[in-house]
Amino acid sequence: GDQPQGIYLVIEGTVRTFKLAEDGRELMMGLYKPDDYLGVHALLLEEPFTETAEAVDDAAVCLLPKDAIINLVNRYPDITLQFIKILANNIREKEDQLLELAYNSVRKRLAQVLVRLSKQFADPSQFKISRDQLASMAGMATQTVSRTLSDFKDEKLIEKKGSHIQILNLEKLAKMKN
Repeated sequence: GDQPQGIYLVIEGTVRTFKLAEDGRELMMGLYKPDDYLGVHALLLEEPFTETAEAVDDAAVCLLPKDAIINLVNRYPDITLQFIKILANNIREKEDQLLELAYNSVRKRLAQVLVRLSKQFADPSQFKISRDQLASMAGMATQTVSRTLSDFKDEKLIEKKGSHIQILNLEKLAKMKN
């Protein structure tokens, strides 16, 4: 609900954004790593932020002031094009997320979340994420995530210790049947 004072650039660490439903459940909207921008659409639309941002681990972000961004956008068409690409990519990701929520089984949704996460972390074969965060990303209950992760572990697709997940068979996860 805050008015944007600029956009944020992730310098280090990981930041997640989410929205809360009326009943308190959250849906993760994005996971941002170094060199990713947050708040572009709110700034360009001149609307309040609609998502909450939270550091997943130790993170540093830089606020790029609104006036400086508007000046750059007005003076340099290449920068405008980069922001358009960021927004277009965000739209595509949201469309994919909607399709997954609407039509995919629980197993396939969680497999796709794990595949997506493997692409976002420095080491694609292992990363740290909580069951609550996985549930938020996949749009399912935490208990369902726990059961499905146990199934994936039994099937030797992953190894799990606490919130640390190691991908053992990324190809099988990516090609999971619905």
